Amino acid sequence: MKVKLTYVNNEDKVSKNGKPYTRCSIKTEGTGDEWINGFGNETTKTWNPGDEVEVRLFDEEYEGKTYKKFEAPKPTAAALAGIEELRKQLAALEARVADLELPKNPASKEGFDEFLGDDAKETN
Repeated sequence: MKVKLTYVNNEDKVSKNGKPYTRCSIKTEGTGDEWINGFGNETTKTWNPGDEVEVRLFDEEYEGKTYKKFEAPKPTAAALAGIEELRKQLAALEARVADLELPKNPASKEGFDEFLGDDAKETN
């Protein structure tokens, strides 16, 4: 789900076991003043208020209380989504090129002037 951030805070912490981690707290336009927490990473450290970001929102119960949580996409998931978008764009470009009526033998000048049109003849 894409959300527009109104507040972002990344905080470096240390777990009870001594393992370092980053906690990220956000507020979004859709959730108002409600805090949503999750683990931070290199992606969340680049977030700023006003950014539209992709997250998964969910509720988590802990000791009888329900908390709003989020999960940011892993960098590999974001990279794969970007590659898929590039594939779609490439396919669209290939389809447009296939629709062009190119001369049968572009290495020869025969038929090339007609392909270029009247503007090319004026420069020759």
